Amino acid sequence: LETVTASELTVKLQQGNMQAAGLVLAEELDLDLQNGNAQIVLQQPESYGYTVECQQGNLVLDKNSWNGEAQPQQAQQAGEGLQFEIKVKQGSGSITFEPAQQA
Repeated sequence: LETVTASELTVKLQQGNMQAAGLVLAEELDLDLQNGNAQIVLQQPESYGYTVECQQGNLVLDKNSWNGEAQPQQAQQAGEGLQFEIKVKQGSGSITFEPAQQA
């Protein structure tokens, strides 16, 4: 995916690889990684919250990271604005932010 603007994006990746760049989301990113790798670059949101469930994989969300290889991990952070709902069964995910584009 490249240069997508939407209020919500839902990604369910059974296996394989996914790359997305230049995304602008207003409300929610729902990411479900069964077995595969996803690299996502989003425009920096003003604020965000997240719910993360990481079983046997790895996840990086901005400056936060989880690794469920030794033991499944769960995390939640309340926040205004963009909401992340992320489940990683196996594989890895990386969500990074780039500065907002100037008009």
